[in-house]
Amino acid sequence: MCAKSLFRLIFSFLSIFSILFLFSGCEKNVVSEAIVSEVIVTPVIFENVAFSFNIVGQAIAYDNVDLIARVEGFLEQRNFIEGRKVKKNDLLFVIEKTQYDANVTIAKSSLAAKKAELDRAVIEYNRKYSLFQKNAVSQQQVDDVTYQKAAAEANMLEAAAQLQLAELNLSYTEIRSPFDGRIGFANYSVGNLVGPSSKTLANVVRTDPMKVQFSINEKMLVDVLLEKVKKRVSNSKLKIKAVLPNGTMYDKTGKIEFTDNKINPMTGTILIRAVFENPDNILTPGQYLKVIVEDPETKKALLVPRSAIQEDQAGKFVLTVDKENKVASNHIITGGDFGGNTVVSSGLSEGELVITEGLQKVRPNSKVKIVIDKPLSEKTLESDEPSLPKTEKKEAGK
Repeated sequence: MCAKSLFRLIFSFLSIFSILFLFSGCEKNVVSEAIVSEVIVTPVIFENVAFSFNIVGQAIAYDNVDLIARVEGFLEQRNFIEGRKVKKNDLLFVIEKTQYDANVTIAKSSLAAKKAELDRAVIEYNRKYSLFQKNAVSQQQVDDVTYQKAAAEANMLEAAAQLQLAELNLSYTEIRSPFDGRIGFANYSVGNLVGPSSKTLANVVRTDPMKVQFSINEKMLVDVLLEKVKKRVSNSKLKIKAVLPNGTMYDKTGKIEFTDNKINPMTGTILIRAVFENPDNILTPGQYLKVIVEDPETKKALLVPRSAIQEDQAGKFVLTVDKENKVASNHIITGGDFGGNTVVSSGLSEGELVITEGLQKVRPNSKVKIVIDKPLSEKTLESDEPSLPKTEKKEAGK
């Protein structure tokens, strides 16, 4: 009886253990199914893209002039409204003229007196020289009148210069606009004493056209130069576009006017300046813009979203998903950036699916559930986002 009870007890224990083991296996299956992560993938695309890059730039006035007083006097007139447009040669400020008018009159009278002295010296010289030829006067007397004539000529030249200086100072009492532009804040009101030691009276800027300057690093510079060598593209053929602070694309295309002759060793960048037409004064001096530099020609390239690219000690890589929904790691070699895309020169093929979201939830050889997103080029066609590149899709056989 005891043996039978022991047997039954062992049999019951084994049965319970087997049942628990089966339930444990089911739970593991449920857990393994539950940890299959969902990721968003985007296909690798092969399209024509224009060589381009984005950089932050700043609008700079084409001309920028500080108006200063070159003579001293009380300010009598201020003939403009601050912040408004002005035309070339518009009379902006008038400084008291009385003293400078008087100086001109004095200089004119002095010149007339010196001219009279010169006329007298010439008459005396001619008389003495005529008598000298008749041996009626000595050589010493001729030398004296020659000296007096030369001195009178010098005095007249000095008087003429004094008149010119007086007239110049008189002209400085009128301060005019040097070009068409916009005038800023006036630092002095009518009645103030101004002069060469005073601060700027006002500032005038020319805003049409407008300069936009930006600096590119050494890598960008090499990329640009290599593209120019490959395609024989000059600076004048590069398209320069600007994105305004509110995110809209400026409707005028600029052109490169100036490239510095050396790289700044402190920043590792080189200064470039572009010029844009600005008839409506949309661009304002000091304004920060996103500058887009584009090659007018296109080339075909493999593109992946930048968000898919990661980096480890071996270099850059992306996580791809195969037909069995398994994750794999692919090391790649990249080229330039085009909006939200990056060119891949090696490591991927057209149509492969790269993970763009959910990267932190997966690892190589794990199984995933995929949600296919549109390539960035297709999104660009539906978006007004100006920073994305323009791409051209080519049909097979064309």
